[in-house]
Amino acid sequence: MNYNFPIMSLPHGRTYLMNPAKDVVIRSSPGKISKFYAKERGGKEFELHHLSDLLQDTLKAAKKITRVEYALF
Repeated sequence: MNYNFPIMSLPHGRTYLMNPAKDVVIRSSPGKISKFYAKERGGKEFELHHLSDLLQDTLKAAKKITRVEYALF
């Protein structure tokens, strides 16, 4: 499933997306100011700036995943 959507159209709930090309997963945490976190396979989670190329690339090639898949990544 290809989402190819801008940040403003993300669902209001917590969303987990995978970028298969870069082997990275991203978690969005909605709120007054949405925050984004990324994680490489087997690595620790780190905060991601909303204008980063990694986030923009992931939104273009996103595959939605579950919270469990995110945790196991």
